[in-house]
Amino acid sequence: MSHQINLTDGVAMLVDGSGTPNEFHITPTVGDVNANNTSEVEVYLHRGKVQTDGAGTRLADEELAEATFTIGIKSDGLADGVNFPTLVEWMRGGTSAAITAAGWTSTTTRTGDEHRTLHFDWYPDGTGTGKTYYRYADALITVAPSAEGRPTSVSVTVKSTTAPRPTVNYVP
Repeated sequence: MSHQINLTDGVAMLVDGSGTPNEFHITPTVGDVNANNTSEVEVYLHRGKVQTDGAGTRLADEELAEATFTIGIKSDGLADGVNFPTLVEWMRGGTSAAITAAGWTSTTTRTGDEHRTLHFDWYPDGTGTGKTYYRYADALITVAPSAEGRPTSVSVTVKSTTAPRPTVNYVP
């Protein structure tokens, strides 16, 4: 499948862990890909006052990197196939003949649940040579609510299970 380029919205992909990675291309429909990779800061007061030399702040516990975006799903996109709703169901432990036949594999082996992970790659400026992209490694789709419309507009949240911030990479 060729890379889709939309200069307004960028390109996002779900990428599996197989030897020759399978890619599912997502073109965000609203141009609203948001990344959350902040470090929380805790403030320690000295006798009730903020220390002006910066010594009163410490990094808090790291949060896992996450990104959100909105996509439109066609009404015929709900059938079993290599499509977004089927990938979400498969990632949450469901079965799919189409996903299995296409050779998709999870990027991690999880114990304790049936969830599968995929890498989430975000290309804000397209996929041309030298362009930057951000990888949210071993991501789960944590929010993908159902909705109804023409097309169905769905807000999606992906969260890395292994990294507090995305890695910055460049297209060769």
